[in-house]
Formats: sequence, C-alpha cells, structure tokens
Amino acid sequence: MPHSTDNAKARTENVIQPESPVQEAITMCVSTETSNACARKPSEGFACCCKNEELEKSLVLRQQLVRFPDIFLKLQVCSLEKVLEFLTCALPQICIRMKELKGIYWLTVGNCKKPDPEPACLLLFNSVLYVVVSSVEQDVCQSSLAMFREVPIVMIKEIQVGFAGQNISLLCSAEEGLLTIFTYNKHFTQRICRDIMSVLISATDDAVYLNHQLLKDDLMQIALDWTSEVNDLVFSNGVRLSCKFRTELADLVYLLHENMGSIKPSLGDIHVLLYTSVKVDCAKQTVYRALVLTTTHIGLLRENNVFYPASNFLDASCQRSRFDSLELYSLNDIRCVVLPDKENFTKVELVFSRRSKVGSDSGIGFSQYCEKEINTQLTVIPSIPQSSLHIPLEIWKLTFSSSEEAIWLIMHLTRY
Repeated sequence: MPHSTDNAKARTENVIQPESPVQEAITMCVSTETSNACARKPSEGFACCCKNEELEKSLVLRQQLVRFPDIFLKLQVCSLEKVLEFLTCALPQICIRMKELKGIYWLTVGNCKKPDPEPACLLLFNSVLYVVVSSVEQDVCQSSLAMFREVPIVMIKEIQVGFAGQNISLLCSAEEGLLTIFTYNKHFTQRICRDIMSVLISATDDAVYLNHQLLKDDLMQIALDWTSEVNDLVFSNGVRLSCKFRTELADLVYLLHENMGSIKPSLGDIHVLLYTSVKVDCAKQTVYRALVLTTTHIGLLRENNVFYPASNFLDASCQRSRFDSLELYSLNDIRCVVLPDKENFTKVELVFSRRSKVGSDSGIGFSQYCEKEINTQLTVIPSIPQSSLHIPLEIWKLTFSSSEEAIWLIMHLTRY
C-alpha cells in the first residue's frame, strides 16, 4: 500500500507508522501483553497456550460478548445461592439442591426451531441441564423467565464440538433433541464438555478421558490443520464426544475459494490462519459472526450450527448450508486498523476500500460507511483521521471474546 503524504501526516498526529518510534513502542506493549499467552506463528495461525486458572476453579462462566437482558444482568451480580433461590421461585420445575450444581453458564443457545442465538442461563446439575431464557410478557411489557429446554443427562447421546471450539451441540434421544450452545470461546467449550463428562463417567476413568485431544489440545489449531486426526471418544455408557473438523474445514475453504473473485490462490493453497467468533455492530443491531483469516483474505460469515448434525425430525426445507452470509475482502484492501479504546484490545475496527469488496451475499451488511479515506501504509490508529481524499470506506466494528486473538490479528495485519 502507498505511504501517506506529508500533509496527511500533519493532519493525523496519532497515526502510528510501521517504522516510527511510536509504532515500536505500541508493538512492544502489545507483544509484552501477549508474550506469555500466545505463540505467534504466522505460517500456522493463532496458537494459544495460556490456561485461565480462574476459569477452572469457578462454577460460573459468562461470555462478555453477549448482550444480556436486564433480568439476567441483575442475576449475574448475585451469589450462587441467590441465583438458585430466584430461579426456583420463578421456575418451580427447577428443584435441585445447591450441592448438586456443577456449573452456571451465561451464554447463548439455539435449536432448529429457534436457530438465532438467544441469551440464556444454563444450569448443569448431576442429573439435568436446565436452559433458562428471558421472555417478554406482552400484557405488561416486562421480562420474565421461561424454560427453553430441560435436558436430562441420561438423554444425552452425543456431545459434538463445533468448528474451532466455538460451540457445542448436544444430541439427545428425544425428538428434536439437538441443542446448540454458543460458547464463542474454545476454552469455554472445553470446560463445559469436561463438566458434562464429569457426570457421565466414573472418577477412575477421568485421567483417560480428560487427556483426549478435544479436551486438552488447542481446538483452533486442530480444526485448521488438515493433517490432524481426531478420533471420537466413546464412553462405556455409549455417549460419544466427537467433532467434524475436517469436513467443516473443507466446506469453509471451498466457500472462501468460490467467493475470492478472479485473482485468488488455488483451492489447495488456501490456508486458514484464524477462525474465531466476534460481535459485529451494524445498523443499530448486534450480530454474532465467525471471523476467518487466510493468508490472502479476511471474512465474516455465519455458521449454522443448529442444523448440523441434521436431525431426522427436521424438515429438509428448513435446512441451511453450514456456512453462509459471507462478506469477504482481500487483505490488500485493508486501509488501516483502528483501536478505539487503548485500554480494551478486544475492540477492533477494520477499515476497507469499499470498491474492492468481493464475495458478499445478500444478507446483513456488516460495514459502516465513511466518506473519507487516509491514503497510508497499513497502520494502527486510535480513530479514523480526516483526509482530503473523498473515497468511500467500509468499516467493520468488531468485538472479540479474547484479547489474545484480537492482538494476534492486529500484529499479523500490521507486521509488514
């Protein structure tokens, strides 16, 4: 990309040029923050080797990406005892005692009838998983609680880990028994899988099962590696822990290749470096999408987890493709990377040349338009500067569930 002019530099004092002392200082700051958490391997993608000890100890998981209704926000600041007391009063079918609680998870869920992620409180006990959602009483326009799903543990037949560990599908023996839990975080996925397994297996089997790849290794690295072999884990009671990473990777790469335009690598040369969940702010609404990065392109797409694996009870007309709503750009079209909050690395804005967009379908557009462009080499800046060049831009306003992944992306995009 061309360098900025002197006039542009004068108007944008906060622009961080790649070779400037400020850029060096910022890079050092970012690198220091991630040095103990991430192994940066540009040729292999994002490799996280950190362990959140608090995550292992706490019974409560809360996904910060999710915009929860007020009734849930009030409960999230209460003690576990108060939460259970409130829920058992609101929903009498919850009649399990505190000592049987294995975990409370504030996440989103979906199923074939309600495929869009819905904020939920999941309560895992020794014998049952309750999924509670907020509902609005039309008469009084107030939020109340409703039981989205009650899953007896003995009904779970398969635990399927979603691509790169961004979700979990629970396949049950009951009709319409597929429940998808959107964790948006590979560590949350492994933690919840272990919690469910802990009520399915005996203590003597723990060591054997907990060393399985899906519970121990980096789920993103496994998913993005064509050579990785992941065998299903089958418990003595017949319950299966599984994934479909290779099939999903093939579907993803094919979709990307078909939408890269005329100038693109061969299908076999497409290398996915990063796949993670993000929250996208667009048109006064918030949507959750997967961010995918290859060596040549970057994209946002929707993963239709609630339809896979396909249920025997699901009408074929309701099926969706595994991935859709793709919006894709060449990396050469990125004009700059914006960090709107220097104290919060999970928020990142990517600025693109609007006219260079490729491979977008007719679904929701994630981009916000700006009529100014800065003609610079790819930089990291605190805000979009004013410029005399009136070329439209498109902006992705992204929030990551992990600062590790956001920082890795920034460093990868600005390393040249």
